[in-house]
Amino acid sequence: MKTFAMIVFVGILTVLLFDTLGSLAAKALGFPYPLLMVGSVFIYALVGFAAGMRGGVALALLAGALTGLADSTLGWYISLRLGPAQPALEATIPLILMTVIVVMGLAAVFGLLGGLIAKLVRVKA
Repeated sequence: MKTFAMIVFVGILTVLLFDTLGSLAAKALGFPYPLLMVGSVFIYALVGFAAGMRGGVALALLAGALTGLADSTLGWYISLRLGPAQPALEATIPLILMTVIVVMGLAAVFGLLGGLIAKLVRVKA
């Protein structure tokens, strides 16, 4: 379980660092911040792969979801503070909850995919 916690911790740090650097880059270079979603998805899958290699597919899904939780809360806060533009919608409680649920779900799916790839890699090894 210590390994799983470390994988999730590193995944969260990575996605928050990505949010920070991505926000600063989007502001400085003038590109749309949402383009960076591809990088976040890659991080979710990578975290799922690492968790899947050590603990199986269920833990890969959970690791992705937990990374997505951090991304949709702390990462969103970082992006709003550092990014080039403010959101068009007012951040109401229902909107925030919906965003957290959607991002966690997306992260869980990509964590699961990473875990399935890890399972395939382990079978072939």
